[in-house]
Amino acid sequence: MRILLAEDDHALGQALAAGLRRLGYTVDWITDGTQAAAALADATYAAAVLDWNLPRSSGPTIIAGMRRR
Repeated sequence: MRILLAEDDHALGQALAAGLRRLGYTVDWITDGTQAAAALADATYAAAVLDWNLPRSSGPTIIAGMRRR
C-alpha cells in the first residue's frame, strides 16, 4: 500500500517514513503543504498522514480542499 506522509520536521518525518517502510508500506514523504495537496490530487494513496502545520498550507486545509472536490 502507498502512503503519503506530509511532515516538515526532518527527524520526525525520517522516523515515521522508516517505520512505515519497515511495515511494508511504500511511503512518499513530502515536507510542504502545497506539494502534499498536489500529490493527493495526482496520485492514489491508501492513506495520508498530514502534519497539522505544514509550510504553505496545513493538514486541515488540505483535507478541506479534498472534501470540496
